[in-house]
Amino acid sequence: MIRKFLIIFAVALIAAGSMVQAEPIKSMSATNVGTSFGGGIGSVLTMNGVGGINCEYLSGFVNTYGNAQFSLNTTLMSDNSSSGIASGDFAGGSFSYMDAGSNVLLSGTIVSFNLTEIYDNSGMFAGQGYFNVSGGTLQPDFGSEGKLVDITFSVTPNTISNFSSPGFTGSTNMTVLPVPEPATICLLGLGVLSLIRRKKRRGNYC
Repeated sequence: MIRKFLIIFAVALIAAGSMVQAEPIKSMSATNVGTSFGGGIGSVLTMNGVGGINCEYLSGFVNTYGNAQFSLNTTLMSDNSSSGIASGDFAGGSFSYMDAGSNVLLSGTIVSFNLTEIYDNSGMFAGQGYFNVSGGTLQPDFGSEGKLVDITFSVTPNTISNFSSPGFTGSTNMTVLPVPEPATICLLGLGVLSLIRRKKRRGNYC
C-alpha cells in the first residue's frame, strides 16, 4: 500500500513539475510610487513610479531591479465611507512591473482592491487586493494569482472623509505576494500525508 502511494505521489510530482519552480518568488515590492485619485464612483486610482523593485525568493535571495517602473490603475466601484472614515472598493484595471529597459517583469489584471483610512482625518490609508497574472518574464516563478498587501501611504489633503471630490494624491509603498496554486498545495499535502503514514508504520513495529 505504501509503495503504491509513493508511486502515485511521484507521478503527481512529475506532472506538476512545470508549476513547481526551483526558485519560487516570495514577494515583490515597489517604493515611492506616485498615487492619485480624482474622486467619485467610476474614477480611476492610478499608481506610477520609477525606482528600485525588490524581488525576494523563498531562499532569501533578493534581486533588485534599479530604475524599474511600476504602474497600476483600477476603478472605484463603491464608496463605503462611514463616520468620517473613508473606504472604497475598486476593481478592474491592470498593473505591471518593468525593468529599466521597459521589459515586462510581471503584469496582469486587478480582481479586487480596497483602500480604507486608518484613522479619521489622518490622511493615512491601508489597502489590499487580489490580481491575476497574465505575463512577464517572472510569471513562471510567481504563478498565475497574487495578493496586494502592505499598502500604506499618506495622502494630500489629509482631511478626506469619503471617496468623492476632490480626491487625493500621495506616495505609496506596495508589496505583492503569490497565491499558491492548487497543484502546489496538493503536493504539499501529499508530502505531509506520506510522512504521517511512514511514522504510523514505524510505530506499529515498536
